[in-house]
Amino acid sequence: MNVRFGYSTEKIKEIQKIVGTEVDGLYGEKTLNAVKKYQEDLTGLGVYKGPANGLWDAATEASSVAKGDMPSELEQLRQ
Repeated sequence: MNVRFGYSTEKIKEIQKIVGTEVDGLYGEKTLNAVKKYQEDLTGLGVYKGPANGLWDAATEASSVAKGDMPSELEQLRQ
């Protein structure tokens, strides 16, 4: 699932918690910038190879799971 600027879903609330920004369920400017920063951090850790563009895509999500930031996703993978 690609999550982009302007979206509003429960998934966005989960993303906002992960990236450490205000949890309001709207993928606005604050969330976009927080995701970019998070992607840069993941790149620095060597778990993300994509661009730091603020788009929460499959690569960002997979890197987040690999880092252990998405325990709900990890639990689903274990089942």
